[in-house]
Amino acid sequence: MPGAKDIDLLTFWIEEEVSCEDGYQAVGDICVKCTVGTFYNNSTKTCDDCPIGYYKEEEEADKKCKECPKGNTTETAGSVSSSDCIDSCPAGNFYNKTSKKCAACGKGYYQPDTGRTYCLACAIGKTTSYQTAKKNAECFGSRTTPGEGGEGEDACSLVMCAAGKFRVGQGPGTCHDCPLGSYRNQSMDNCTSCGDPERWRTDGEGKKSEDDCKCECTLVVYSFNLVVDKSLCCP
Repeated sequence: MPGAKDIDLLTFWIEEEVSCEDGYQAVGDICVKCTVGTFYNNSTKTCDDCPIGYYKEEEEADKKCKECPKGNTTETAGSVSSSDCIDSCPAGNFYNKTSKKCAACGKGYYQPDTGRTYCLACAIGKTTSYQTAKKNAECFGSRTTPGEGGEGEDACSLVMCAAGKFRVGQGPGTCHDCPLGSYRNQSMDNCTSCGDPERWRTDGEGKKSEDDCKCECTLVVYSFNLVVDKSLCCP
């Protein structure tokens, strides 16, 4: 044939490619039907795992993954049965496989995602101020020193309160919510007043930011029988 004399027979080979019908993927030199927990991906021509929140119980090649009922999900991709569907617990909680119910992560743990069966632990020496923390940023050191320049672990003698709380008492002390009309972020030593209590309020105790302060001015000024807009007393 034309050009045959230029072919190096020592390095020349013919590569065979197995072509499978839809619903099957090539494994070696044979076509294999997509099994339970997988579906046929038309784009990649492969059997891929059913995504999280879906399952497939049948082996039929043309069967699609079924979605779990509303409010449910699966622990992993590639689920093979409707019994793999569990409650999709909100962030800050996890699905307890023993009780088969959602449960709070607990202090010292957090979970940023929904539908998980576990929580993530804060780093050693850190904890959270409540049971349903959603992110690592909510972990804080549980002990601190009375001042700067503490030498050694023994200097960490005081309880370290989370944002929205302040330390009370002698010795290690205990943490209490900042009172109404005040707040404390993690960098502050004590709770800070929002301002004049006649004007500034918070919706509750334990607030963490100045943004939680709200002006609820009730002052109405009368001048020459005209009512002045009460919003003037709020900055």
